[in-house]
Amino acid sequence: MLASGRRRAVKYGVTADKVTAQEVHAYWYASKLLACHLCGLSFSTVHPISLDHVEPLSKGGTHTLANFAPAHRWCNTQKGNRPAERYRRGAA
Repeated sequence: MLASGRRRAVKYGVTADKVTAQEVHAYWYASKLLACHLCGLSFSTVHPISLDHVEPLSKGGTHTLANFAPAHRWCNTQKGNRPAERYRRGAA
């Protein structure tokens, strides 16, 4: 997942840090980001965690820790390439 995001960041010409999944998870844990940032529910085996770019790469967002947030895979898929704030408000 991190490698494909990095490739997309390069494609869009935005900043792309080289980080590992362990670094991302450690950052989320230290920052108390233990629930989906889109719906607010906790994670489980039924609703697995995925990495969301809060500001989408296609909209100029970066592939950096500051732009990563944990999300349910389903929520992340539904959000698509909209900024997280617009998805939470339900805007199209």
